[in-house]
Amino acid sequence: TNGGKAIITGFCCIMENFNPPPAIRGMDMEVIPTGTHVNVYEAYNIMMEIKEMADILLPLHEPGFASVDTIPA
Repeated sequence: TNGGKAIITGFCCIMENFNPPPAIRGMDMEVIPTGTHVNVYEAYNIMMEIKEMADILLPLHEPGFASVDTIPA
């Protein structure tokens, strides 16, 4: 997009999974892996890779996007 690389996640997550509250970040967790996974370490690493690659992050189940017609760039 004009605003950079947009990534739509293909797994169930919300924005908080990519931007956890300070209490979680204080436990050295930059992201919160989703609750369904085979390998939590791999899930964490994939989420970190997505977070670092994206200029615009669009979590698949983010409720904030339900009430807008167009997601801003």
